[in-house]
Amino acid sequence: MPHSPPPNPPTVRNASANNLHYARQLFGNRRARINGRRPANGHRCSACNRRPPSNELCEIVIDPAKNLTAMVGIGRCHYAYLRSGLEQLLHAELAGTHPHKRQRIRRLRRMIRELPRNL
Repeated sequence: MPHSPPPNPPTVRNASANNLHYARQLFGNRRARINGRRPANGHRCSACNRRPPSNELCEIVIDPAKNLTAMVGIGRCHYAYLRSGLEQLLHAELAGTHPHKRQRIRRLRRMIRELPRNL
C-alpha cells in the first residue's frame, strides 16, 4: 500500500505537526480508520522517522479507495501526538460556525474516545 507523505520532513521535532496533518486526514475522510498494530517490516514511523522498538507500527488507513496509509509509531506518536491533533481539531470545531457543527463535534469526540491507548 502506498504511504501518505507528511507535510514536513519526518523528524522528532516535526512529529506533532505531522500527526496533526494525519488527524486532519483521518477526520476529513469518513471511511478512514485505524487498523492497529502491524509489523514494521523495516519501515519507520511516518511522523518522526524513528525505528519502532517493538518492530510494530500503528497503521492508519487514510483513503481505502486509493489504499493510502500512514504508519505511525506506537506510543508517543500514536497516542500522545495523534490524540492532541484530534483535540486541536475539536477545539477549532467548538469555536467555529460550520453548518453541521454538532455532528462534526460528536464525531471528533467519538474518535478521541475510541482511540486505543494500548494497541
